Amino acid sequence: MAGGLDSGPLRGPGRGAGAHAHPAAELPGKAGRSGQHLRHGLSKGPQRIKTNVKKIIEEGTASDEFNPVEIDATANMLIAMLNGLMRQQIAGMDKLKGVEATTVAFWRNALVVQP
Repeated sequence: MAGGLDSGPLRGPGRGAGAHAHPAAELPGKAGRSGQHLRHGLSKGPQRIKTNVKKIIEEGTASDEFNPVEIDATANMLIAMLNGLMRQQIAGMDKLKGVEATTVAFWRNALVVQP
């Protein structure tokens, strides 16, 4: 392969062999100069999602609408399930009918206090 991993536009200045810069670092103008800020913002996205899911579970539990659960583990499971469903949709593997409704029913039964 010509050039190998040490050459090409993804290799950032001062990076070792095989290291790659984030693609945003190669953007022209302000976006390229702020690549580090963009990388920082993108890396915070998953944490923001988890923080919001945990907050929803905490509020639901505090208001006695949700059953008491281990909040961190439950948030991880919910996010993992949603990630899996999204990956299936992207890959075109979501041919099963009723997956969305079944997922919602599953989490309602697991979290919502039954009368």
